[in-house]
Amino acid sequence: MCQQSGHCCCDQNIIVTLTYSDIYRLYLALNKNFNRLIQKIIFYSLSTNSDKILQNQMVLNPIHSSDGLVIPGLRKFEGGRCIFYKQPNCMVYSKRPLACQNYPFAFVKHQNKIAFTWVKNSINTCIGIEKGFPISDDEIKRLGRKFFEEIYNHNKLVENLNLEASKDNPLSAREALWMMTFYAEKMEDKLM
Repeated sequence: MCQQSGHCCCDQNIIVTLTYSDIYRLYLALNKNFNRLIQKIIFYSLSTNSDKILQNQMVLNPIHSSDGLVIPGLRKFEGGRCIFYKQPNCMVYSKRPLACQNYPFAFVKHQNKIAFTWVKNSINTCIGIEKGFPISDDEIKRLGRKFFEEIYNHNKLVENLNLEASKDNPLSAREALWMMTFYAEKMEDKLM
């Protein structure tokens, strides 16, 4: 059960990548202010020569942008604190990204399947482990279904953006973020 300690929000080794649904939830939390949103997001770059094992484990497809292969994520301050964490709480807790909602659990690709596992080192960053009520199998399945649906929809959108990029017309990372936000706004009834 989440104790809202903020330990996971301040760990420099935790990277929170974002789906387009995450981006839209944050956009809403920021009162639909795109300029504020772009200040809160960073684009993690992958080289085309990135470790193939790592790329195969990733559940989010990278965006082929004019800035290279990128995946959007939450910006962090030096030292590892999330841009949305202000002691004692997350400023966007009710609209936090899927990765944060599922923490200390993670989903990873393994032998072409996605597995539900513990985030590495979560025993040291999550004081909620073994507190509260045990998570039921039904709750784990619900989280898994939500995760699979959100990742699938995100990757389909990224495939479409990448299709445009393959026509020698790649968007910048910022433009891709805008397109994801615009698309999510059109799909708002299905996202919320």
